[in-house]
Amino acid sequence: MTKMFASLPLALLLGLPGVASATTYYGAMVSVDSGLCIDVPGFYTGNIQVQQYSCNYGRNQMWTEVSTGTPGWYTIRALHSGKCLEIAGWSTGNGQLAQHYTCNGGANQRWYKVDLGGGEYAYINAYSGKCLDVDGSSQSGYPLQQWTCHFGDNQRFEGGLYGVAVTP
Repeated sequence: MTKMFASLPLALLLGLPGVASATTYYGAMVSVDSGLCIDVPGFYTGNIQVQQYSCNYGRNQMWTEVSTGTPGWYTIRALHSGKCLEIAGWSTGNGQLAQHYTCNGGANQRWYKVDLGGGEYAYINAYSGKCLDVDGSSQSGYPLQQWTCHFGDNQRFEGGLYGVAVTP
């Protein structure tokens, strides 16, 4: 699969404290299973469920990892809004949906990045210990959720959020 990463000015990283003096890496998260991107529907800037969608590499499909200060742990923030990827409702259950939500520092917004080799990564939620997972379909519009980690293709993402580097 050919990967394409859009280049956007750092000024578009609204609401991301402390990024102005550091290099910021961002890119699309592409599901290995479906070849679709993690997407915030319609560039929505409010709190909303995320989905997989045909890759268009818009700002609503670009994500940045922000270190939590503990090696390997990150918050994952949407480029267009600065909001965080989280598991809704502080749930630990399989099938609980992932959403784009106001960043609050909660454990349900922290992710451990697992390098699976070959440019593929999995993300484990700090609160639940479960993996970010595509809901069993390769069709656009299907939600992302958490599920017990098995590191199958529906829990693997290409890109690893290293996309394009921007230094102010």
